[in-house]
Amino acid sequence: MRRYCCHRLEPLYYLGLLRSWINNRTQGGTRKERTISQLLRLRLPVRSRHAHLDGVWFDFLEPLPGGPAIFTGHVDGLITLNLNEADPARRAAIQEQMGEHYRTLAGHLRHELAHYYWQLFSRDPVWLGQCRTVFGDDRQDYNQALASYHQRGPAPDWATRFISAYASSHPWEDWAETFAHYLHMEEALHTARWLGLDLRRLHLRVDSFDRTALQPDRAPALDQLFLDAIDRWVLLSLTANELNAALGHPLAYPFVLNPAIVAKLHTVHQSLQRFASSAPLML
Repeated sequence: MRRYCCHRLEPLYYLGLLRSWINNRTQGGTRKERTISQLLRLRLPVRSRHAHLDGVWFDFLEPLPGGPAIFTGHVDGLITLNLNEADPARRAAIQEQMGEHYRTLAGHLRHELAHYYWQLFSRDPVWLGQCRTVFGDDRQDYNQALASYHQRGPAPDWATRFISAYASSHPWEDWAETFAHYLHMEEALHTARWLGLDLRRLHLRVDSFDRTALQPDRAPALDQLFLDAIDRWVLLSLTANELNAALGHPLAYPFVLNPAIVAKLHTVHQSLQRFASSAPLML
């Protein structure tokens, strides 16, 4: 295997080292930097493992012919990404093999960072208890749960409770899929604001979610801000899907939100508020 990054470099620095290499293959080298920038904008801790025992490392690995397989994943703050998935054709083949509706490098990075933040946040027993209420008891055997998922597949009604089929495999994966999805939504809405898009002027109408879908919050006004953001996201995603359809592309957003999923997204939102460095966050 070929390693392109050193664990001991600062996240923003060593992500930049790969920009030219990845751009030559996919023109997507800024995706990783953009994700780290988003975390900093959300005031979440992004610290190097070199300087902090609870920091994060990244390994960007390319498997070589005849060499060992490289699996994207997270272990104790080390996030490994298989750079073969920088090739759209290879990524599409894996997506079809796995039966997934959505697979991107940004999605991988956000998903694995979610596992890192679970490890970081779960030191707070109050937070951990609240998350277990929403996502389930993570003390069930992880390897056994994944083996069962890959052997039997998801439950037939998974879409009523989970953002993706894989999220149904174990509470850790439910958190990671939901966390990654929240970051997708937040970044897209942030970009729409930066571009000056006025979603209120679209010729689309959506049925709003109400507060009964949410976990109780100390500040009802913040609940409404969150629900307003969900409404904006639904409008934006419908717009993206229509534009993709007009150009003959697959759906940009092949997901359906329901009250159970919105409640989990709200828990992620509350978690980021809890551990962010200053004022309340808004999507």
